[in-house]
Amino acid sequence: MRNAILKAPVTKLPEDLTLKSLMQGEIEIPILVKTFFESLVCPEQSKGRKEISKANERRVECLSADSIYAVTKGRVKPAKHLLLGMALRTITGSKQVLTLMNKHGHCVSYHVAEEMETELVFAAGTKQLLLPYGQYQIDYLKTGAAFDNLDKYVDDLQGKNQMHVTVGIVIQDIPAANVIRTLNNAEEETSLLTQVDPNNPRRKRRRAYEAHQWELTPYNKCLKLVTEPMLDVEDERRAHQSPYFFKARQLDFLFILEKYLDDNNLLPMWIGWNANIVENKNPMQSIGYLPEISESPTNKSVVLKTLEMSLRLAEECDQRYFLVTYDLAIFKIALAIQEIERNRFEKLFIMLGIYKIISIAFIVCIY
Repeated sequence: MRNAILKAPVTKLPEDLTLKSLMQGEIEIPILVKTFFESLVCPEQSKGRKEISKANERRVECLSADSIYAVTKGRVKPAKHLLLGMALRTITGSKQVLTLMNKHGHCVSYHVAEEMETELVFAAGTKQLLLPYGQYQIDYLKTGAAFDNLDKYVDDLQGKNQMHVTVGIVIQDIPAANVIRTLNNAEEETSLLTQVDPNNPRRKRRRAYEAHQWELTPYNKCLKLVTEPMLDVEDERRAHQSPYFFKARQLDFLFILEKYLDDNNLLPMWIGWNANIVENKNPMQSIGYLPEISESPTNKSVVLKTLEMSLRLAEECDQRYFLVTYDLAIFKIALAIQEIERNRFEKLFIMLGIYKIISIAFIVCIY
């Protein structure tokens, strides 16, 4: 087993780190090592009598990675040690916790985790695409963005204050497995072509990072309230009803009836009840995070920047139209800017969040 570990091919992490390179690690677990721990942890399953469960498979991979890290004295870092170290640093932020886990051979040291995290940020900052990692430039994948404020409470010299930061996310349908494999293979071929010469001296890992700040263009135009003409009360289009309307009413009646007959209070609430009986045929979606803007989201310059970012995402994904969602306070400003810059942002469909739409509907029903 020791010879199998020492003779296994090792691929050092590239200078331009990616999440994929960290998930692969510097070494692939040798078959002999994996087979040994399978026979040790789950002998019946390793002989083919039963299928190896996910829990046992995870234990086997962890024990195999620990043995590789111990035999190589930490010089070769499996994926488990890299990812666990970064996860612990993100969740706990404690140097003592990482040092303790590293001394027991379960993860990399605090300094290595800090270097990996900083190099990932550098790689993300030099990326030409605004589209987050793990999402794809495919025109038939439904893609949209959402922006909102993130309030951070800080203490400064003037006392307690509140710092507003604008954050954005990108939501995209997850493509089929064969499409992901094809895209990943193309990415691997590109990375091999741009691989750094191993004979050249490697750059020292960095631990300090200066955050990139967005350049905001001042927007001094006077914004006006946007009004849209409504349909007449007698318009025949108001009589149109969705084909799911009557089914929804029947389900609502059944829920109320079951809730009335539920003496032990075991029935879940309306959302949980519908989730148990309604089949969701919508595709799974991935969520990626955009670089934050260190300004209040209601600033007109910030709203203009979010519209420009949405337009850039639409161009990168080759989308004819692009959906961008805002909170109510930002929505009004974005709509007013789009009205003035109609030719520039005509392909953007600006809408309120679903929560706000439902809240407004309830208010209308009450009053």
